[in-house]
Amino acid sequence: MKILVIHTAFIGDIVLSTPLIQRLKDMYPESEIDYLTLPANQSVLSNNPNLHEILLYDKKGKDRGIKGFLRVLKILKQKKYDYAVIPHRFIKSILLAKLAKIPNIVGFDVATGSFLLNKKVHYDMKKHEVERLLDLVEYKGEKIPIRIYPAKENFIKIDKILKNHGYFENQEQKLILVAPGSQRPEKIWPIEKYREVIEKLKKIKIILSG
Repeated sequence: MKILVIHTAFIGDIVLSTPLIQRLKDMYPESEIDYLTLPANQSVLSNNPNLHEILLYDKKGKDRGIKGFLRVLKILKQKKYDYAVIPHRFIKSILLAKLAKIPNIVGFDVATGSFLLNKKVHYDMKKHEVERLLDLVEYKGEKIPIRIYPAKENFIKIDKILKNHGYFENQEQKLILVAPGSQRPEKIWPIEKYREVIEKLKKIKIILSG
């Protein structure tokens, strides 16, 4: 079986979809699972042993407009997927799967273009996003961790940065990374909230990224 996941949202959304990838592989261990996403998200998915191929849709760059859409569509048609799982709730993602003639397409009932889906899953606002994504497949409530698989060189680079700033002087010292930024204003917490969290964690070393 050939499965395609289409999720062209931001990097945090892609991180939250990693349990979905794991669940699909657990359900269909012999399947090939491909993932269509933005170039900026590739590093999050790289080295994931459950993925066969990462396909890139640079919809704000070289694939902007109808020409880029058709380029990606041509690739998807050639792949001849059996099944598409679409966490992304926008019609363009669903259209890609539909026009690529993927016979089984599942997505959320709140998605624009949900009428094109073969199976619509309720988007339950009371659940965590990870659980909502797992609802797209046969999910019985078991916990599946969020996992990314950084390359070895990434660990070496981070170790070097931390050592240069003296963070490894005490091997028992815990570190917490706070990343307050976002590409979308509605996803940015107020400064007061970050201050409150950092104050509660003041016994632990805090690293701010930006």
